[in-house]
Amino acid sequence: MGPILILDKSTFQSLGYEEHIELKKHFMENLTPILAMEIVADLAKEVKGKSSEEKVQELAQKFGGSGPPLNISFQDACISSLIGNYIPMTGQIAVGHGSPTTGSDGSKGFFVDLHPINESILRWAKQSFEEEEYDVSAEWRNKTRTFSIDDFQEEINSRHIILPAVKTIEEIPDAANKLLNQISLQEVWFEWIMERLDPPPILKFQILQRWRNRQSPYFSEFAPYAYFCLKAILILHYVVRRKFIGWKSTNLLDLNYLFYLPFCQVFTSNDKLHRKLAPMLLRSNQSFIVGNKLKSDLNRLINEKKSMDEAKRRRLAFALGTYPIPATGSVITKAWETHFGPWKRGSGNRAIKLSSEEEKLAYNEAEELFEKYNNAKR
Repeated sequence: MGPILILDKSTFQSLGYEEHIELKKHFMENLTPILAMEIVADLAKEVKGKSSEEKVQELAQKFGGSGPPLNISFQDACISSLIGNYIPMTGQIAVGHGSPTTGSDGSKGFFVDLHPINESILRWAKQSFEEEEYDVSAEWRNKTRTFSIDDFQEEINSRHIILPAVKTIEEIPDAANKLLNQISLQEVWFEWIMERLDPPPILKFQILQRWRNRQSPYFSEFAPYAYFCLKAILILHYVVRRKFIGWKSTNLLDLNYLFYLPFCQVFTSNDKLHRKLAPMLLRSNQSFIVGNKLKSDLNRLINEKKSMDEAKRRRLAFALGTYPIPATGSVITKAWETHFGPWKRGSGNRAIKLSSEEEKLAYNEAEELFEKYNNAKR
């Protein structure tokens, strides 16, 4: 267990198998549909030095099994938000494939079974592919264009909507909020997002009825998650229009990852677009980690553990649990401190059985590590 993390493909692909294993020890991963589809889409690409099947197999094997729980798609989450369902946007995984359970003691729980995509990952790791997966790339890429920036720009222009002026990229979020919350434009935003999502007739009827009977005039209160996605595309439109970044055909694919930001505590990427836009969309209690820095920090942890004998590794695992070995400048340490607070004695892995003397030594060693780390920070 650890902070809930979303990786984009640039970071996922950059990590080796051993680094992925270390990552799972310190973070709880959220698998986004965009990452899974980007991986299988490689079947349609030519890869230098190996077959496309071998490339997809190599990527799938990095999951070390079926992969983490799959988040619902942003399209389904948007429609659900428009219907009036509560979409959690405080950092938890929004799982759509599970069922409530009741334990023998009456306790309530939620059982998450394997999603078909998780089962596909297991197949891909064995280089087993279904026929339609070779054609999935073109179909999937069309689906990712649900929110087209060209369509959005046409809407802005046809309505003669003037973007509030900005001098710096840091001013864009406030300018976007100002535009999105203009009373006169609420119907515009609602109509645009409805046309792009094109929900089934019965759901469309429910949404329209709910919109007509809404208590607040603001779209942000009517459908908070759909509003978030709308804000993300407006910010992308803004930064491109004001030439803070150049336009690339991959920008829309990259934007897909940002639609899932409400469902994590930590987001990591090496992508230039993500590095520009993610800080504008993250909550104040979220973290962004550059993928290369995460990779470097994971290697630090791997090498530190390799330098220890087995007995010391067991003692540290007992005392720290999934808390990382601290280090100044460590992005993983910072993420844990931000989202879980400082390490405390007794919060480690009690499933590891040690003698009372070993337990005492383990805690002493851990406290020495954190004392050294805290002193270095001063």
